Amino acid sequence: MLKRQSLNQIETWYNRNRRHSALNYKTINEFELENIIYKQAA
Repeated sequence: MLKRQSLNQIETWYNRNRRHSALNYKTINEFELENIIYKQAA
């Protein structure tokens, strides 16, 4: 159980911090922040 939780946390961190080609090589965090700023400006 603990091993599974640790692997899940590592995978979650990795996926949120790696660059995604579908997001124009931005991290998920960068992409979400950009969208929040864009929506506030609209």
